[in-house]
Amino acid sequence: MKKLTFLITTLLSMTIFVNGQGLLSVGQSGSFEDFETQLPFTATITGDVGFDSNVGNRPDGFEEESGYVRGGVGAAYAGGSRTTHVDLNARLSTLYYFDQPDAQGNDNFQTGRLGLKIHHKVNPTITIGNNAYWSHEIEPDDAIGASASRRLDQYSYGYNSTWLSRSWSRRLSTVTRYSVTGIDYEGELESVGEDRFSQTFSQEVRYVLDRLTSLVGEYRRANTDYDVVNLDYDANYLLAGADHKFSDNVSGTLRLGGENRDYDSNDDDGWNPYAEASLRYELSDRTNLVWFTRYGYEDSEVFYHLSNSRSTFRTALNANHSFSDDLRGKAGLSYHSSDYDRGVLSELTEYGVSLNLGLNYRVMSNTDVNLGYTITHHASDSAFREFDRHRLWAGLSVTF
Repeated sequence: MKKLTFLITTLLSMTIFVNGQGLLSVGQSGSFEDFETQLPFTATITGDVGFDSNVGNRPDGFEEESGYVRGGVGAAYAGGSRTTHVDLNARLSTLYYFDQPDAQGNDNFQTGRLGLKIHHKVNPTITIGNNAYWSHEIEPDDAIGASASRRLDQYSYGYNSTWLSRSWSRRLSTVTRYSVTGIDYEGELESVGEDRFSQTFSQEVRYVLDRLTSLVGEYRRANTDYDVVNLDYDANYLLAGADHKFSDNVSGTLRLGGENRDYDSNDDDGWNPYAEASLRYELSDRTNLVWFTRYGYEDSEVFYHLSNSRSTFRTALNANHSFSDDLRGKAGLSYHSSDYDRGVLSELTEYGVSLNLGLNYRVMSNTDVNLGYTITHHASDSAFREFDRHRLWAGLSVTF
């Protein structure tokens, strides 16, 4: 029933006009900039071949490697009016491994992603909006931080945040948000400890200190229900911080405070530190940087480690640069470390580092040659969970 409710809520929120967990809620860092947006509508066809050194994320000595081929289609739309703006993009792809790994039951996997942003200015003092994202994939997404940190099985993830902003005076304003997030694994084993649905209500008060700085106070109330295991909880957040524009090209956000969780299965967990921050830097019309970070509780993999809770620090830096009109590059570096509170059991700490590099060269007005490389390193107190993985690919994309 919870899965059905989550699916209906997500689909409705994407089709009607209308902060959750994951890094999508940090500094509004969830930008779906996978496609060019110079034109109101674009469609893209992609194809590539690649090599994966460790398909099943297996530990040293047990790796399974394979070549693969992948094809996909995508579309993006950006438009609106003086009072309403809409950004919508979608992508669908399928990947086929030449050598089916023993660690995976299939030799082909599908990925689908859909992103939607809407905002509408009702009058000079009221603006409403909605940010939504849905994905179906098998790879963990460190930029979101909601799935398990290892490749397990295909899963669906959804995020939707509806908000209303009201200006009460020249300096004082409020932002009210209601968000839902959820994750649903296809495999029965993975579903036991991972499938869950969360709702968050937040009330934010903003005070404009000067033309560069706004002070922010925020209260959040969240509820998370697991489909199978009894890890359900209610949470309260008290946060304070600021949004600051350091220059015309640099802006940042900061929130510091505490989180209190009350689990259905045990006592109140007390107050624990929570922090999130983001920074955006437009170095030039050719180069931009986006950094975001968060520290606090996370929900994935708690059950399988026999833990009471999981405290995680995540940080990620993404860069885009145009070397010329025809040559563009992307780079992303992410890091996360997790401490599992396992009571009387031995402590468990894990960390992961991932580096992503991409290069696009325009050979025709609508055709690009694409090269990409990803390296992932995962370390753990449990040697069986440690692994290294390299992926390399080359392909073409055609945009209409």
